[in-house]
Amino acid sequence: MKHLNGTGNLYSSGLQLLLLAGTLALQVPQALGYFNTKAIAGMSDHIKGTWLKLRPILSPRDLPGLFAVCHIQPSSDLRAGLPAISGYILFHQKSPDSSLDAYFELQGFPMDDTQSERAIHVHQFGDLSGGCGSTGPHFNPFGVNHPSHPGDFHNFKVKNGKIIKHLIHLKANLFGVHTILGRGVVVHQGKDDLGFGGNPASLQSGNSGTRLACCTIGLSKGDLWQQMVPKE
Repeated sequence: MKHLNGTGNLYSSGLQLLLLAGTLALQVPQALGYFNTKAIAGMSDHIKGTWLKLRPILSPRDLPGLFAVCHIQPSSDLRAGLPAISGYILFHQKSPDSSLDAYFELQGFPMDDTQSERAIHVHQFGDLSGGCGSTGPHFNPFGVNHPSHPGDFHNFKVKNGKIIKHLIHLKANLFGVHTILGRGVVVHQGKDDLGFGGNPASLQSGNSGTRLACCTIGLSKGDLWQQMVPKE
C-alpha cells in the first residue's frame, strides 16, 4: 500500500479510535488495582508498538493525531478581588512517538499587570466539583520532584491582561497509560519557583499560590486548533 486516500483516511480514523480505546482501557484496571505498574507499562508499550508497525503504510496527511481542549473557567470558590480567568488551552499530538504541542489563550488578568508571571500545571484529577482544589496535586505518574512532572508548564508572562503562548516538544502525552486526557489544568495566582523555594512545597508544586482557574482536558475534533493556533 503505497498511498491511502478515501479508504485510507477511514482506515486511519479507525486505527486512531482503536489505539485511543486501548489507551483509555488501560487506565481502568490500573485505577481499580487489578494490574501492577509493570504490567500496565508493558501493555502500553504493546499498543505503541502496534502503532509504529502500522504507521509506515500511512501517508503523513492520513495521520491527524489526537487533539484535546481544556476550557479554562474561574474556580467556583474564587475569592472576591481575585482575577476571573477564562480561555482555552489546546493540545495536539500526531502520534505516540511524537511530542505534544499546546496553545494557551487566556484572558482576565489585570490590564496593568504587564510584568508578572503565572504558573500553569496539569493536576491529577479532572474533578472541578469543589472548585480548582478538587483537581488534587500535580499529575506525577513517575514519582519525581517538581518541576519534572510531565505537566509542569512553568511560567507564563501576562501582557495586556492576557496570556497567549504556543509551546512545542512538551513532556506530557495524549497517548498511552500516562495520558493527560481527563486530567485537570490549573492556572495559579503566583509564579512557579521551579523547585528552588527551599521547602517541601517547592518540590511538589513550586509554591505557585492560589488556584485561580481550571479545566478538564477532553478530546477534541481539532477545529479549535485549526481556528486559533497561528499557522507557521
